[in-house]
Amino acid sequence: MRQKGQEAVEYLAVIIVMLLIVGIIFVYSLDLSQRTVITEQARNAVKTLANSADLVYASGPGSKIYAEIELPANLEGEILGDNEIGYKVRIGDALTDIYEVTKAQVTGELPIEAGKHSVALEMLDSGFVRIGAGLILSPNKIAKTILPGNSSSETLTAWNSTSASLSGITNSKSGGIDAFTSLGAISSTLDANASDSFDALFNIPSGTSSSTYSGYVAVDSNSGQGDRALVQIFVPQVLTNINVKAYSDSNYSSHSVNFGIGSTVYFEVLAYDQGASPVSLSDLNVFVKNPSGSDVNVFRNLSAPNGRYLGTFKVPCDGASGSWTILANGKAYSAVSDSNNFNVTTVEQQSFFEFDWLTASFASAGKHLNDWTIRNIGCGSITITDMNVAWFNDADNAKLKKIRFSNSEVWSGTSSGNSFLNIDDYSIGAGIEISTNNKLEFDDEVNDNSEQFILTFKFGDGSTYKTPTYSAG
Repeated sequence: MRQKGQEAVEYLAVIIVMLLIVGIIFVYSLDLSQRTVITEQARNAVKTLANSADLVYASGPGSKIYAEIELPANLEGEILGDNEIGYKVRIGDALTDIYEVTKAQVTGELPIEAGKHSVALEMLDSGFVRIGAGLILSPNKIAKTILPGNSSSETLTAWNSTSASLSGITNSKSGGIDAFTSLGAISSTLDANASDSFDALFNIPSGTSSSTYSGYVAVDSNSGQGDRALVQIFVPQVLTNINVKAYSDSNYSSHSVNFGIGSTVYFEVLAYDQGASPVSLSDLNVFVKNPSGSDVNVFRNLSAPNGRYLGTFKVPCDGASGSWTILANGKAYSAVSDSNNFNVTTVEQQSFFEFDWLTASFASAGKHLNDWTIRNIGCGSITITDMNVAWFNDADNAKLKKIRFSNSEVWSGTSSGNSFLNIDDYSIGAGIEISTNNKLEFDDEVNDNSEQFILTFKFGDGSTYKTPTYSAG
């Protein structure tokens, strides 16, 4: 009996020990399972937030989504800033960081209470992705057009949308706007849901080159909460200078201030901005004024691509001599004008006269030199008053007997040549050309000894024109 009782006690002891071992294993397994659940829940929530941040970042400014997450207990802090999202998780006696690296820079506030949450993520114009609550700056985008020498301001508001007070708050500026931006003061501490405003003044110095200047105005706090506003300042091309130049040639290469009646004036208008760069105009106006100040020609609403306009003006035949003016004005944010003077003088008649031997030929057995061409290319009449007919290499000692223009006899007599002959004044109207029946009549052959001919014409104003040499045969 005693032996059986002893065996029962031993069996009972073994069972108790086994139960203790099983209990220890169960408790350990339960704790391990709980730790795994906590870790996986935190990791899943962090991955969801990181993926959502990258998605809204890729969608561009203004995009917004909501991420559905479930958080475990034992969370003791958030990880949010730069390119990291995560939580500090208490597992037993250890504090573990569970986080993900994002493509986007993130700001805001993460929920930390256990349970399910719907978290808003928004891509800001500033380039940040804001998650949940945070230190929010509005407006988050500023775009202005400011002329050189002018200024403009914008009021910005920093709002603490978190559930805790934020301290060490500062504002700052950066990027291309830094040099001409100044910021007003902001409160260094903001309680939960409190806000404060400050002014940003943008002062563009005179002479600032035309461009779009981009940068940021930011607010930050000691806790890492912050936001920034994208600022884009467009400084346009402003017309600051117009330059008018006159030329005597169609290549616009020879500057001139002296022109005659009927001459063509080639003029150039150059437009420059505040940085001395060409500025295109679409409303350029040019006025050509005579010595009395009256408009002779007006060119309106001209286009000057790349800041250059090339024009022409012909001095009219009845134009007055004296100082004429080319006045140009245009507008590109500001109106500017410039003028340049040129002198108009009476032109000598020889400048309008042209002569051509190409049509000439001999007739009457070589005694008549016929059909040479004379023309008036000017805008007023010219009058031939005298002629010098010179010929050389003539072995026949021929004498000039008659001169005819268009078969009208203007001189007759006997001349041995190379002296001015007083002919009947002969007027040639503007634009008139005469070639048929222009004749030099001799009393003997003048095309049998390689004779050469040179004519000199004298006009009513005393000016003269000498032709090229013509060779018989």
